[in-house]
Amino acid sequence: MSENASSPPPGLDAGTIESLFMARRLLAAVAALIFYEYAITFGRELAAVWQRKITPATLLFLTIRWTLLFEAIALVLPQPSLEV
Repeated sequence: MSENASSPPPGLDAGTIESLFMARRLLAAVAALIFYEYAITFGRELAAVWQRKITPATLLFLTIRWTLLFEAIALVLPQPSLEV
């Protein structure tokens, strides 16, 4: 009988599995908050940043801001398995 792809690896107890699921839920909640913040402030960002001359400070702001968004996206993407 083949093992289900969604079943946990052998050797993990229920507490460890519950901790892993809770960590994934927390990461999803953090990502949701980041997406929400970007959604409600994007209009102000357009007016304050994108419609003005690009300066080194603007580039630093955009780099930090958009890096955080890409990290939030990475949080919600499926993680690769550690199985070999």
